[in-house]
Amino acid sequence: MDKSEIIKNAQALDRSYGLALAFDIEVGNPDLHEKIYELLCHYLKENNLQFDDLN
Repeated sequence: MDKSEIIKNAQALDRSYGLALAFDIEVGNPDLHEKIYELLCHYLKENNLQFDDLN
């Protein structure tokens, strides 16, 4: 997988995080967005990326 594909995947996780955060706020359950955030952080670290690389 090339770097642009890796970044696209990370951006998709970032968008999923935003949707999950809105959902969790609505239902009062913080679990979903926290799990996605952990996954996103792991994915970035595994691929030597920073959050700034997603912009």
